[in-house]
Amino acid sequence: NYPPDAIDTKGFYVVVEAVVHVISYNTQLVPQAEAPKNLQDLLKPIFKGRVGLEKEAYSWFTQRMKLWTRERAIEYARKLAAQEPRFIKGHTLLADAVVSGEIWAAVNVYQHRVEEQKARGAPVKWVADEPTAAEPTGAGVAKGAPHPNAAKLYCDWMLSKEGQDISFQTLKRYSLRKDAAVPPELRVSVIVPSTDTIAEIPENAKVFKEIFGLI
Repeated sequence: NYPPDAIDTKGFYVVVEAVVHVISYNTQLVPQAEAPKNLQDLLKPIFKGRVGLEKEAYSWFTQRMKLWTRERAIEYARKLAAQEPRFIKGHTLLADAVVSGEIWAAVNVYQHRVEEQKARGAPVKWVADEPTAAEPTGAGVAKGAPHPNAAKLYCDWMLSKEGQDISFQTLKRYSLRKDAAVPPELRVSVIVPSTDTIAEIPENAKVFKEIFGLI
C-alpha cells in the first residue's frame, strides 16, 4: 500500500507521512494572470523583491538537485537570488508572511499550513511544482526498544488505512498510503528523499549559502 521509495531497502522503516513543499501566493496581491504554476514562474519580473524563501531551505535545495539534476538546481537558485528574495526563518512564519502581504509569494511552504490558512479565510492558494519535495516521517522499531511487541503493534496501526486516516484528520500530514483518505484536490506527486539524499544536505547547505549570500 506504499510506494517503493517510501520503504527502506533494508526493511528498517516505512515513510508513512510527509510534509509537502509547495508554492503559496496571496490571491489579493498577485494578479490572476500572473499566478504561479511552478517554480519557474517565480522568476518573472513581477515577483522581484516580492518572493520569500525559507532561510535554511537546505533540504528543499538538495531535493531539487535530485529532481532536476544538480546543475539545473544551482542555475535556478542563482536566478532566484537575482529576484532579491526575502529570507524568513521558519516555514510557519514564511507562510504567514504571504497572508499578511509582507511578500506576495513563497517558494517553499508546507501544504498543510496553507490549508489551515485557507480554512480561516486567508487570501492564499498553493500550487505544487510536481513532483515536489517532502520532509518524511518514518515508522519503525528502535533497536533495544523496552517494549518491542507494543512498538510493532503501534507500527502496524500507523501503517494501516485506519491509522493513516486518523493521522491525516488530526495532523493534516500528507499520507503516502495509496488508499488513505486524502482529498483528491490535495493529492500531488511526491518524491521521498532517500537516506543518501539526506546525507548530502550539509554539503549542499554551503552551496545554498554562497548562492544567496547568507555566509
